[in-house]
Amino acid sequence: MRIKYKYNTYLFGILIGKIFFMFFAEFLYTRFASLGDSHRYLSSSITVDYHIFFSSTRMMDFLGGVIGILPSFLYHFPALLISFWGIVILYKCLVDVNTLENNNTKLLFFILMVMPSFSMWTSIHSKEAVACFFMSVLASELIYKIVLKKFQRPWLLMISFYLLLIFKPQYFVAVASAYVFILLSNNFFTTGYQKLFLLICILSVQLSLLYYFKDIIDTLSLNMYDHFNVGDAKSTRDNIYFVHEGDFFRNMVSGMFLAFWGPTLVETIHRPMWGGFFLESLLIVSILAFLLIKPYRSLFRFKINTLTISVVFLCFFWLLFVHYPFGIFNPGSAIRYRQNFYPFLVCIGLYFFAKSSTHK
Repeated sequence: MRIKYKYNTYLFGILIGKIFFMFFAEFLYTRFASLGDSHRYLSSSITVDYHIFFSSTRMMDFLGGVIGILPSFLYHFPALLISFWGIVILYKCLVDVNTLENNNTKLLFFILMVMPSFSMWTSIHSKEAVACFFMSVLASELIYKIVLKKFQRPWLLMISFYLLLIFKPQYFVAVASAYVFILLSNNFFTTGYQKLFLLICILSVQLSLLYYFKDIIDTLSLNMYDHFNVGDAKSTRDNIYFVHEGDFFRNMVSGMFLAFWGPTLVETIHRPMWGGFFLESLLIVSILAFLLIKPYRSLFRFKINTLTISVVFLCFFWLLFVHYPFGIFNPGSAIRYRQNFYPFLVCIGLYFFAKSSTHK
Protein backbone atom coordinates (compact mmCIF):
# COMPACT_ATOMS: atom_id res chain seq x y z
CA MET A 1 0.00 0.00 0.00
CA ARG A 2 1.43 3.37 -1.02
CA ILE A 3 1.62 5.89 1.79
CA LYS A 4 -0.17 9.11 0.86
CA TYR A 5 0.64 12.62 1.96
CA LYS A 6 -2.53 12.97 4.03
CA TYR A 7 -1.66 9.73 5.83
CA ASN A 8 1.55 11.31 7.10
CA THR A 9 -0.10 14.62 7.88
CA TYR A 10 -2.83 13.32 10.17
CA LEU A 11 -0.63 10.83 11.99
CA PHE A 12 2.19 13.34 12.36
CA GLY A 13 -0.28 15.80 13.89
CA ILE A 14 -1.47 13.16 16.34
CA LEU A 15 2.12 12.33 17.29
CA ILE A 16 2.95 16.00 17.89
CA GLY A 17 -0.16 16.29 20.04
CA LYS A 18 0.88 13.27 22.12
CA ILE A 19 4.37 14.66 22.65
CA PHE A 20 2.92 18.01 23.71
CA PHE A 21 0.57 16.43 26.23
CA MET A 22 3.37 14.22 27.54
CA PHE A 23 5.26 17.38 28.51
CA PHE A 24 2.03 18.94 29.75
CA ALA A 25 1.37 15.94 32.00
CA GLU A 26 4.90 15.78 33.40
CA PHE A 27 5.53 19.47 34.03
CA LEU A 28 2.13 21.16 34.43
CA TYR A 29 -0.62 18.67 35.25
CA THR A 30 1.40 17.24 38.17
CA ARG A 31 1.24 20.63 39.88
CA PHE A 32 -2.51 20.23 40.35
CA ALA A 33 -3.15 16.48 40.31
CA SER A 34 -1.47 13.11 40.36
CA LEU A 35 -0.58 10.99 37.34
CA GLY A 36 -1.93 7.94 39.10
CA ASP A 37 0.69 5.25 39.57
CA SER A 38 2.92 6.45 36.76
CA HIS A 39 5.80 7.77 38.83
CA ARG A 40 5.56 4.86 41.26
CA TYR A 41 6.01 2.47 38.32
CA LEU A 42 9.02 4.44 37.13
CA SER A 43 10.70 4.37 40.53
CA SER A 44 10.17 0.64 41.08
CA SER A 45 13.02 -1.74 41.57
CA ILE A 46 13.67 -4.29 38.83
CA THR A 47 12.33 -7.63 40.02
CA VAL A 48 12.23 -10.54 37.58
CA ASP A 49 9.77 -13.32 38.36
CA TYR A 50 6.91 -15.12 36.63
CA HIS A 51 4.33 -12.73 38.11
CA ILE A 52 5.23 -10.04 35.57
CA PHE A 53 3.53 -12.18 32.91
CA PHE A 54 0.25 -12.51 34.83
CA SER A 55 -0.17 -9.21 36.66
CA SER A 56 -0.52 -5.87 34.90
CA THR A 57 0.78 -4.01 37.96
CA ARG A 58 3.87 -6.25 38.23
CA MET A 59 4.48 -5.86 34.51
CA MET A 60 4.23 -2.06 34.72
CA ASP A 61 6.51 -2.06 37.80
CA PHE A 62 9.11 -4.14 35.96
CA LEU A 63 8.98 -2.05 32.79
CA GLY A 64 8.97 1.14 34.86
CA GLY A 65 12.07 -0.02 36.73
CA VAL A 66 13.84 -0.70 33.42
CA ILE A 67 13.03 2.58 31.67
CA GLY A 68 13.01 4.62 34.88
CA ILE A 69 16.76 5.02 34.54
CA LEU A 70 16.12 7.43 31.65
CA PRO A 71 16.09 11.19 32.34
CA SER A 72 12.87 12.91 33.40
CA PHE A 73 10.10 12.91 30.76
CA LEU A 74 12.15 10.66 28.43
CA TYR A 75 10.97 7.69 30.48
CA HIS A 76 7.48 8.28 29.09
CA PHE A 77 8.52 7.84 25.45
CA PRO A 78 8.28 4.01 25.26
CA ALA A 79 4.66 4.12 26.43
CA LEU A 80 3.94 7.04 24.12
CA LEU A 81 5.33 5.14 21.14
CA ILE A 82 3.46 1.91 21.83
CA SER A 83 0.17 3.79 22.14
CA PHE A 84 0.95 5.68 18.94
CA TRP A 85 1.68 2.36 17.23
CA GLY A 86 -1.85 1.31 18.13
CA ILE A 87 -3.26 4.50 16.62
CA VAL A 88 -1.26 3.91 13.42
CA ILE A 89 -2.67 0.37 13.19
CA LEU A 90 -6.16 1.76 13.74
CA TYR A 91 -5.70 4.43 11.08
CA LYS A 92 -4.31 1.99 8.53
CA CYS A 93 -7.22 -0.38 9.11
CA LEU A 94 -9.78 2.37 8.56
CA VAL A 95 -7.96 3.42 5.39
CA ASP A 96 -7.78 -0.18 4.13
CA VAL A 97 -11.55 -0.68 4.51
CA ASN A 98 -12.34 2.68 2.88
CA THR A 99 -13.68 4.27 6.06
CA LEU A 100 -11.50 7.39 5.74
CA GLU A 101 -12.22 8.08 2.08
CA ASN A 102 -13.20 11.71 2.54
CA ASN A 103 -11.53 14.52 4.44
CA ASN A 104 -14.50 15.01 6.79
CA THR A 105 -14.17 11.49 8.18
CA LYS A 106 -10.41 11.86 8.44
CA LEU A 107 -10.91 15.10 10.32
CA LEU A 108 -13.28 13.40 12.76
CA PHE A 109 -10.69 10.69 13.37
CA PHE A 110 -7.99 13.31 13.92
CA ILE A 111 -10.15 15.34 16.33
CA LEU A 112 -11.06 12.27 18.37
CA MET A 113 -7.43 11.12 18.55
CA VAL A 114 -6.04 14.47 19.75
CA MET A 115 -8.49 14.94 22.60
CA PRO A 116 -6.44 16.30 25.55
CA SER A 117 -7.34 13.62 28.12
CA PHE A 118 -6.78 10.79 25.68
CA SER A 119 -3.51 12.28 24.44
CA MET A 120 -2.23 12.86 27.96
CA TRP A 121 -3.12 9.55 29.65
CA THR A 122 -1.89 7.47 26.71
CA SER A 123 1.39 9.40 26.39
CA ILE A 124 2.83 8.66 29.81
CA HIS A 125 4.00 5.42 31.41
CA SER A 126 0.53 4.12 32.24
CA LYS A 127 -1.79 1.18 31.78
CA GLU A 128 -3.89 3.43 29.54
CA ALA A 129 -1.02 3.65 27.04
CA VAL A 130 -0.78 -0.15 26.85
CA ALA A 131 -4.57 -0.45 26.62
CA CYS A 132 -4.59 2.04 23.74
CA PHE A 133 -2.32 -0.33 21.85
CA PHE A 134 -4.11 -3.63 22.40
CA MET A 135 -7.64 -2.19 22.14
CA SER A 136 -6.66 -0.54 18.83
CA VAL A 137 -5.38 -3.87 17.54
CA LEU A 138 -8.51 -5.70 18.70
CA ALA A 139 -10.77 -3.11 17.05
CA SER A 140 -8.84 -3.11 13.77
CA GLU A 141 -8.71 -6.91 13.52
CA LEU A 142 -12.44 -7.07 14.20
CA ILE A 143 -13.07 -4.68 11.32
CA TYR A 144 -10.74 -6.66 9.05
CA LYS A 145 -12.68 -9.81 9.90
CA ILE A 146 -15.97 -8.09 9.03
CA VAL A 147 -14.78 -6.68 5.71
CA LEU A 148 -12.06 -9.05 4.47
CA LYS A 149 -13.30 -12.18 6.30
CA LYS A 150 -9.81 -12.76 7.69
CA PHE A 151 -7.39 -11.45 10.28
CA GLN A 152 -4.44 -9.40 9.05
CA ARG A 153 -2.07 -9.95 11.98
CA PRO A 154 -3.07 -13.13 13.88
CA TRP A 155 0.09 -13.02 16.02
CA LEU A 156 -0.59 -9.45 17.09
CA LEU A 157 -4.22 -10.34 17.75
CA MET A 158 -3.14 -13.14 20.10
CA ILE A 159 -0.76 -10.81 21.96
CA SER A 160 -3.54 -8.23 22.28
CA PHE A 161 -6.00 -10.73 23.73
CA TYR A 162 -3.31 -11.79 26.20
CA LEU A 163 -2.74 -8.17 27.25
CA LEU A 164 -6.50 -7.63 27.44
CA LEU A 165 -6.85 -10.49 29.94
CA ILE A 166 -3.90 -9.20 31.96
CA PHE A 167 -4.71 -5.49 31.98
CA LYS A 168 -8.49 -5.20 31.51
CA PRO A 169 -10.23 -8.57 31.91
CA GLN A 170 -13.53 -6.76 32.53
CA TYR A 171 -13.54 -5.72 28.84
CA PHE A 172 -13.31 -9.33 27.68
CA VAL A 173 -17.09 -9.85 27.55
CA ALA A 174 -17.59 -6.89 25.21
CA VAL A 175 -14.69 -7.73 22.89
CA ALA A 176 -15.30 -11.49 22.90
CA SER A 177 -19.03 -10.99 22.24
CA ALA A 178 -18.29 -8.95 19.13
CA TYR A 179 -15.71 -11.45 17.89
CA VAL A 180 -17.98 -14.46 18.52
CA PHE A 181 -20.83 -12.72 16.72
CA ILE A 182 -18.66 -11.93 13.68
CA LEU A 183 -17.04 -15.37 13.53
CA LEU A 184 -20.39 -17.17 13.72
CA SER A 185 -22.21 -14.79 11.37
CA ASN A 186 -19.44 -15.09 8.77
CA ASN A 187 -19.62 -18.88 8.73
CA PHE A 188 -23.03 -20.07 9.94
CA PHE A 189 -25.54 -17.26 10.45
CA THR A 190 -25.30 -15.49 7.12
CA THR A 191 -28.75 -13.98 6.53
CA GLY A 192 -30.21 -10.99 8.35
CA TYR A 193 -32.76 -13.10 10.25
CA GLN A 194 -30.10 -15.61 11.25
CA LYS A 195 -27.88 -12.80 12.54
CA LEU A 196 -30.80 -11.42 14.54
CA PHE A 197 -31.40 -14.88 16.02
CA LEU A 198 -27.69 -15.11 16.88
CA LEU A 199 -27.80 -11.73 18.62
CA ILE A 200 -30.83 -12.81 20.64
CA CYS A 201 -29.04 -16.01 21.67
CA ILE A 202 -25.88 -14.17 22.74
CA LEU A 203 -27.83 -11.59 24.72
CA SER A 204 -30.01 -14.26 26.30
CA VAL A 205 -26.95 -16.10 27.59
CA GLN A 206 -25.30 -12.91 28.83
CA LEU A 207 -28.42 -11.53 30.53
CA SER A 208 -29.12 -14.90 32.12
CA LEU A 209 -25.62 -14.93 33.59
CA LEU A 210 -26.08 -11.32 34.71
CA TYR A 211 -29.32 -12.25 36.46
CA TYR A 212 -27.72 -15.31 38.06
CA PHE A 213 -24.88 -13.22 39.51
CA LYS A 214 -27.01 -10.16 40.34
CA ASP A 215 -26.80 -10.69 44.11
CA ILE A 216 -23.00 -10.93 43.98
CA ILE A 217 -22.83 -7.83 41.76
CA ASP A 218 -25.12 -6.01 44.18
CA THR A 219 -22.95 -6.92 47.17
CA LEU A 220 -19.76 -5.85 45.40
CA SER A 221 -21.30 -2.56 44.28
CA LEU A 222 -22.27 -1.66 47.86
CA ASN A 223 -18.58 -1.87 48.78
CA MET A 224 -17.26 0.01 45.74
CA TYR A 225 -17.36 3.42 47.41
CA ASP A 226 -14.81 2.34 50.02
CA HIS A 227 -12.17 2.33 47.27
CA PHE A 228 -12.88 5.99 46.39
CA ASN A 229 -13.71 7.62 49.71
CA VAL A 230 -10.21 8.63 50.70
CA GLY A 231 -9.02 11.88 52.18
CA ASP A 232 -6.92 13.10 49.26
CA ALA A 233 -9.55 12.34 46.61
CA LYS A 234 -11.12 15.79 46.68
CA SER A 235 -13.21 15.20 43.57
CA THR A 236 -14.90 12.05 44.89
CA ARG A 237 -18.69 12.39 44.81
CA ASP A 238 -21.00 11.58 47.68
CA ASN A 239 -22.34 8.05 47.46
CA ILE A 240 -25.93 8.37 46.30
CA TYR A 241 -25.64 5.61 43.69
CA PHE A 242 -24.97 2.32 45.50
CA VAL A 243 -26.71 2.62 48.87
CA HIS A 244 -29.50 0.05 48.83
CA GLU A 245 -29.84 -3.37 47.30
CA GLY A 246 -30.64 -3.12 43.61
CA ASP A 247 -29.22 0.40 43.23
CA PHE A 248 -26.57 -0.84 40.81
CA PHE A 249 -29.19 -1.89 38.28
CA ARG A 250 -31.70 0.88 39.03
CA ASN A 251 -29.10 3.59 38.34
CA MET A 252 -27.47 1.70 35.48
CA VAL A 253 -28.57 3.78 32.48
CA SER A 254 -27.85 7.23 33.94
CA GLY A 255 -24.79 5.84 35.72
CA MET A 256 -23.25 4.47 32.53
CA PHE A 257 -23.64 7.86 30.86
CA LEU A 258 -22.26 9.81 33.83
CA ALA A 259 -19.34 7.41 34.28
CA PHE A 260 -18.33 7.96 30.67
CA TRP A 261 -18.93 11.73 30.69
CA GLY A 262 -17.03 12.68 33.82
CA PRO A 263 -17.67 16.07 35.49
CA THR A 264 -21.26 17.36 35.39
CA LEU A 265 -22.21 20.97 34.69
CA VAL A 266 -22.91 21.59 38.39
CA GLU A 267 -19.54 20.14 39.38
CA THR A 268 -17.85 22.27 36.72
CA ILE A 269 -19.49 25.43 38.05
CA HIS A 270 -18.22 24.65 41.56
CA ARG A 271 -14.78 23.63 40.27
CA PRO A 272 -13.96 25.73 37.18
CA MET A 273 -10.79 23.68 36.60
CA TRP A 274 -13.09 20.92 35.35
CA GLY A 275 -14.32 23.20 32.56
CA GLY A 276 -11.93 21.86 29.93
CA PHE A 277 -12.81 18.25 30.73
CA PHE A 278 -16.54 19.04 30.62
CA LEU A 279 -16.22 20.63 27.17
CA GLU A 280 -14.04 17.75 25.99
CA SER A 281 -16.68 15.23 27.05
CA LEU A 282 -19.38 17.31 25.41
CA LEU A 283 -17.47 17.23 22.11
CA ILE A 284 -16.66 13.49 22.34
CA VAL A 285 -20.24 12.49 23.17
CA SER A 286 -21.59 14.77 20.43
CA ILE A 287 -19.30 13.24 17.80
CA LEU A 288 -20.00 9.66 18.89
CA ALA A 289 -23.74 10.37 18.92
CA PHE A 290 -23.45 11.83 15.41
CA LEU A 291 -21.58 8.73 14.24
CA LEU A 292 -24.16 6.36 15.70
CA ILE A 293 -27.33 8.20 14.67
CA LYS A 294 -26.89 7.33 10.99
CA PRO A 295 -26.47 3.55 11.45
CA TYR A 296 -29.40 3.41 13.87
CA ARG A 297 -31.82 5.80 12.18
CA SER A 298 -32.84 2.99 9.81
CA LEU A 299 -34.76 1.53 12.75
CA PHE A 300 -37.25 4.37 12.44
CA ARG A 301 -37.84 3.32 8.82
CA PHE A 302 -38.30 -0.29 9.97
CA LYS A 303 -35.13 -1.32 8.17
CA ILE A 304 -32.69 -3.28 10.28
CA ASN A 305 -29.02 -3.78 9.46
CA THR A 306 -28.52 -6.63 11.90
CA LEU A 307 -24.72 -6.66 11.65
CA THR A 308 -24.39 -2.97 12.46
CA ILE A 309 -26.90 -2.97 15.29
CA SER A 310 -25.45 -6.12 16.83
CA VAL A 311 -21.76 -5.20 16.82
CA VAL A 312 -22.31 -1.58 17.89
CA PHE A 313 -24.66 -2.59 20.70
CA LEU A 314 -22.46 -5.41 22.00
CA CYS A 315 -19.36 -3.20 22.01
CA PHE A 316 -20.80 0.04 23.34
CA PHE A 317 -23.20 -1.41 25.90
CA TRP A 318 -20.84 -3.87 27.57
CA LEU A 319 -17.82 -1.53 27.58
CA LEU A 320 -19.87 1.26 29.16
CA PHE A 321 -21.50 -1.22 31.54
CA VAL A 322 -18.22 -2.51 33.00
CA HIS A 323 -16.82 1.04 33.10
CA TYR A 324 -19.84 2.27 35.07
CA PRO A 325 -18.83 1.19 38.62
CA PHE A 326 -15.24 2.42 38.11
CA GLY A 327 -16.19 5.88 36.84
CA ILE A 328 -19.37 6.79 38.69
CA PHE A 329 -17.83 8.04 41.95
CA ASN A 330 -15.02 10.23 40.67
CA PRO A 331 -14.95 12.47 37.55
CA GLY A 332 -11.18 12.14 37.33
CA SER A 333 -11.36 8.35 37.41
CA ALA A 334 -14.15 8.42 34.84
CA ILE A 335 -12.06 10.45 32.41
CA ARG A 336 -8.88 8.48 32.97
CA TYR A 337 -10.36 4.99 32.79
CA ARG A 338 -12.43 5.66 29.68
CA GLN A 339 -9.19 6.14 27.73
CA ASN A 340 -8.63 2.38 28.02
CA PHE A 341 -11.50 1.52 25.65
CA TYR A 342 -11.88 4.87 23.88
CA PRO A 343 -9.95 3.85 20.70
CA PHE A 344 -12.16 0.77 20.35
CA LEU A 345 -15.34 2.87 20.41
CA VAL A 346 -13.88 5.40 17.96
CA CYS A 347 -12.96 2.68 15.47
CA ILE A 348 -16.35 0.94 15.67
CA GLY A 349 -18.24 4.22 15.48
CA LEU A 350 -16.31 5.54 12.47
CA TYR A 351 -16.48 2.27 10.53
CA PHE A 352 -20.24 1.77 10.86
CA PHE A 353 -20.89 5.45 10.19
CA ALA A 354 -18.94 5.22 6.93
CA LYS A 355 -20.61 1.89 6.10
CA SER A 356 -24.09 3.34 6.56
CA SER A 357 -23.11 6.36 4.43
CA THR A 358 -22.19 4.16 1.44
CA HIS A 359 -25.05 1.63 1.81
CA LYS A 360 -28.40 3.37 1.71
